[in-house]
Amino acid sequence: MSTNPSVETTTPVAHSPNLIVGLAMTGGLGILLIMVGFLLGVFDPNLSSSVVGLLVLAGLLFLIGAIVTWAAVVRPFDHFDDINVAQYHGHEHHDDHAHEDHDNETEGEVNADAPVPADRVKVYPAPASDSAAH
Repeated sequence: MSTNPSVETTTPVAHSPNLIVGLAMTGGLGILLIMVGFLLGVFDPNLSSSVVGLLVLAGLLFLIGAIVTWAAVVRPFDHFDDINVAQYHGHEHHDDHAHEDHDNETEGEVNADAPVPADRVKVYPAPASDSAAH
């Protein structure tokens, strides 16, 4: 019986970085159009409400389209990591040297990596400044 956890056999598909960046820019353009529409509506009260509505609607369509396309291309729901399931990454790493250093430590030596016990910590008050005395 093997003690190693199961190996995940599915590998994520590599996507073109240009496609992902393009989708991010499309979503950013949508957010920009929404903000410009709102700002025009606030700063120009005589502007037709249909212009503001069309800018906000166009921005919303760009943003939703970018998010849906990103989800269809990248498929993050298929490669979701479950933190309750351990994954084997193909290598074993045991830090035996830390145990050896601790075991070989004598009374006078200090291991820089070892934590200091709370009963051995001394706290000194800060020195008073000269300006506070005057």
